[in-house]
Amino acid sequence: MQSDLPAPWTAAAPWVLVVAVIVIVIGMRPDPATVASCGTLLLGAAEAYRRLCQ
Repeated sequence: MQSDLPAPWTAAAPWVLVVAVIVIVIGMRPDPATVASCGTLLLGAAEAYRRLCQ
C-alpha cells in the first residue's frame, strides 16, 4: 500500500522562483507600471497553471 506523501519541494520550485523574481523586480523598481506588469504576468501564469492542471 502506498501512502499519500506530500509533493516534493521541486514541484513548487517554478512557482517559488516566479514569485521571488517578481518580488525582487518590484523591490528594485516600485513604480506603478512595474507593479502592474508584474501583477499581470503573475495572474497570467496562475491562469495558465490552472488550465493545465485541470
